[in-house]
Formats: sequence, C-alpha cells, structure tokens
Amino acid sequence: MVAFLFLTFNHRSDIPAALVHRIKFSREDGGGRPGQMVTESSPLKVDLRENPVVIGSPVSPGVWFVGNCVDAGRLGHRGSIQSRQGTPVAPQRFAVDLIKLADDGSLTTVPDPGENREFHTYGAEILAVADGTVVGILDGVPENSPFSREMPIPMTRENMPGNHIILDIGSQRFAFYAHLQPGSLLVEVGDFVEKGQPIALLGNSGRSDAPHLHFHIADSADLYAADGRPFVFEAFDSIGSRDLLEMVNNSDATWSPDTVPPRSRIEEMPKSSSVIRFQD
Repeated sequence: MVAFLFLTFNHRSDIPAALVHRIKFSREDGGGRPGQMVTESSPLKVDLRENPVVIGSPVSPGVWFVGNCVDAGRLGHRGSIQSRQGTPVAPQRFAVDLIKLADDGSLTTVPDPGENREFHTYGAEILAVADGTVVGILDGVPENSPFSREMPIPMTRENMPGNHIILDIGSQRFAFYAHLQPGSLLVEVGDFVEKGQPIALLGNSGRSDAPHLHFHIADSADLYAADGRPFVFEAFDSIGSRDLLEMVNNSDATWSPDTVPPRSRIEEMPKSSSVIRFQD
C-alpha cells in the first residue's frame, strides 16, 4: 500500500528541515492475540532549494475546467508510480487535466454529445508554455469516441498518452502534452519553439474518455522513468468551481461562481475542480 500525505504550511519558514513517518497499526500475533506495532522511518530531509517552475498557459485563452490536480481527493495522477533504477517515481505527480468550457459554462454544443467535435475542448489550440526544444512526439494515433468502452486500437505503453509532444524547457524540466488530435501537430523533433506558440490541436486520442488536455512537467523526457516536478501558471483568473461528474452528466449546466468577483492569481496552481480563465 502507498499512502499519500499532504502537509499545509502558512509560511515557508514553518516548513521543517526533516520529516519522520511514524506508523502505528494493529495486528494479531502467532496465537491470534491482538497487539500493536509501531514503525518509524529515518528522518527524511526536506529540500527547499527547488521552486516550482513558472510557465505560461498550455492552452488558448478562455474558460477552462481544471481537474485531477495534485490536491484531488482520489489518487488520480499521483498514483502513476513507476521505478527508475530501483527508486519509485511518479511522472504525473503534479499533472492536470484541462477541459475547455463555453463562456456560459457549458461543456458541449449539444445536450447529449456523441462526437468529439461537439465538445468545446475539441480543436482548441495547444501552446508552448515556455521557450524550448521539441524532444519527443507521437502522431497518427486514432481518436476515441466520447465515453466509449472500446478503443480503436489496443493500448500500449507507447500509445497510451495518444498523440503527444514533449518540450525540453531547460533546467532538466520537460513539458508533456497528451491526447492531441492526429495530424494536428505543428512541430517535429528538434524544432525550437517560443512561449505562446501554437504547437497542436486538442483531441481525444490514447487513454482518454473525452476531449481534454493532460499536461505535466517532469525531470526527464522518458514517459515512464521521469519524476513529476511542481509548476505554477504565470497568471489566470479564478472564477468558480464545478463537479466533474455533474458536468459530464449535465453538460449544459453552469459552474458555481466564486462568492467574490474573479480574482487574478499570479504564479499559482489551481485547485482541482476549479473553473479558471486564461487571458490573452
């Protein structure tokens, strides 16, 4: 079993230099008698030298739903644990899913969508989050029908992300974009791109139920041996929240607006189920 713990601190100065994990659990001894055991880890040093990388928006301006962030109530992306030379890593540790909404909050153009093009997300421009070099791409993966149980091709380690792009943005940080439209990629390996440059269109390829962008940053271009690294968006407006399942089941419903006017957020990561606006 893997347990994920989150500790919140009001100030950077409150963060301890090290953490010790103490686990207390009940067990039965060889004779079936109940008992308790306590195990304690060695001190784990807390590295405060790394700050989250600050990036631009990975998607075109507009209203976007943000889901499956690091604070999600279920494992989601955090559970994607792999092994790198015997050390556990989580490539998608800080990943997010982005779904475009209309200005009125609707998810689709029709109440009961049956085609990808009926989602506002479908065909949205994908943007370079920073200056960088394209170090990996995959194109030609066919798209899924929305919410279909059947995939057009068998899923493998190589095509599970669908059509995708990997950008080397420097300082051993790699931006990863997944589930893109086949034939929409505007870059090739070796191309240099500038921040804000369109690089593809959003689709529904790979292991994806409906059109959305999976985005994360990791410390390697290897999809399965990288460790996710924290990032924050340069700027966005926080305008509300919405439940993902409610949104899927009632695609033309609107979100719940914040109790205060839209707030500009600078160098932050949105919470899961947030509705935000990326500006031009």
